[in-house]
Amino acid sequence: MESKQAYLDVASRAALQAGEVITAAFSEQKAVEFKGKVDLVTETDKQSQGFTAELTDEPTWLVDPVDGTTNFVHRWPFVCVSIGLAIKKELTVGVVYNPVMNEMYTAVRGTGAFLNSKPISVSQTAQLGASLVATEIGTTRDSETVAAIFDRISAVTAQLSLFRKLEVTYLTLMAAPSTSWLAGS
Repeated sequence: MESKQAYLDVASRAALQAGEVITAAFSEQKAVEFKGKVDLVTETDKQSQGFTAELTDEPTWLVDPVDGTTNFVHRWPFVCVSIGLAIKKELTVGVVYNPVMNEMYTAVRGTGAFLNSKPISVSQTAQLGASLVATEIGTTRDSETVAAIFDRISAVTAQLSLFRKLEVTYLTLMAAPSTSWLAGS
């Protein structure tokens, strides 16, 4: 079996290459198709889409070549390439690369997480009122699901210092620890 570092190197190189495709098309007008009511697909998505594999005990790559398609279409810079590797169904290596902002988040199980090779961590803030909370609501828009999501959000919003919704799930998850300075950590 290859080393985890070798897998990380492969994922990082692939993310950089996919990022070049995103960067080249970022400022162009996009032809957009809809997979669902709010789920967009662009030509860039199609160019970089591969195949869908089933998660097994064998090393399995998980790739979202254009995470944040809606942002990409509207030229909002929160778009990324997300690459993960599961070994024996356990996520082991992860790379989230925002080519527009040149930010690469990397993680290898057991070694921590990094932003552009610098260690990152979650905030030490224990109080909800001093916290930044980021969320994603997905592409499901039936009234029952949307109402349930916003009921949960409104239950805590009044207690929050800051609230963000980027529409890029992986980027939101990665950005949270790297922006812990907002809470004074």
